[in-house]
Amino acid sequence: MGKRTEASIEIGSERFIHKIPQIRNRLIQTTWLKKLSKSEALLTKEFEADIRNLEEGNRNLRALIEPGMQEKAFPEMAVNLESKNDALYRYISSLSTIVSGEIAKAPEIDPSATLSFFKERLGTKIDFMAIRREMLEAIRLANAKLLEGADQFCKKYGVSDQGQLAILIPQVLYACKKCYSIKRANEISVQCKACKSDQWESLPLSMLAEPMQHFIQSNVWLEYGVSRLLRKTPIFKDCCEGHIWLGKSGIEHEIDVFLITKSGKVGLVECTRSFVGLNEMMVFKGKRDDLRADFVLIFSMSGIEPDAVKFGRKYQMYSFERILEVDGLKEEVNRTLEVIG
Repeated sequence: MGKRTEASIEIGSERFIHKIPQIRNRLIQTTWLKKLSKSEALLTKEFEADIRNLEEGNRNLRALIEPGMQEKAFPEMAVNLESKNDALYRYISSLSTIVSGEIAKAPEIDPSATLSFFKERLGTKIDFMAIRREMLEAIRLANAKLLEGADQFCKKYGVSDQGQLAILIPQVLYACKKCYSIKRANEISVQCKACKSDQWESLPLSMLAEPMQHFIQSNVWLEYGVSRLLRKTPIFKDCCEGHIWLGKSGIEHEIDVFLITKSGKVGLVECTRSFVGLNEMMVFKGKRDDLRADFVLIFSMSGIEPDAVKFGRKYQMYSFERILEVDGLKEEVNRTLEVIG
């Protein structure tokens, strides 16, 4: 987790020790989070779709420039980039050689080892210089789409006066002007190893900055949306998002939202995009017991198993679905918290 800041709070006769993960500490210092955390848009399908588009754009660009990413992302990326030659992209994906350098090392690779589908589409001879040229254009297009998406996101949600710079970080790759081989700065020699040319073209790119990636991939946006909802309930006193809490067993538990009511009760809030089954509910119960919490609230975007709901209610663990339908969710949460007191 890296270096963390430790603190504690007293609730009744109990002392609760907590720490802030380093990445979360960096995140809460960003100006754009302060604006987004107060936005009513967080728990909406539109906002969820917008951040998924950002995540997809970032993933597509990474698939083109980072080794090991292409196998998972390439088939969908070929469609997303509106490529006229899907077979070409799928063939490159099957070789797993986008940035690994194998294409640069071999002017031709015998396609007999690949699926007959690619052989029929591309023939037995493959122009790898054309492939590298296509790759270069695909990278430029993917980068342009990510920049456009980031710009629209920033304007739509008033993220920052800095615009894209608030959520993106610049990177630079280099392409050989003769054979179109793509390299990072630390991989460039005086001459291109593939064609011996010494002419390189810079390729400026932008990727989602680490805090923004964490905001999306770790469902921080969901935590803040739920937290904002809870802050408006009658029994709310205080809460904090994304801290690590020390249980009585000595084990640390990362809790999405730690809630304190006006009556002094402690609640743990779990926010997930995944389906919640009975096993997950039992894990939540274990956290609750170890942290001496009075109740648990579970918010799921993908549904909750009926047996898990039944099990949870026996131990003051309350589940909520359809969490991107804010109006109905507010009423349901308020009714539940009235029971908790």
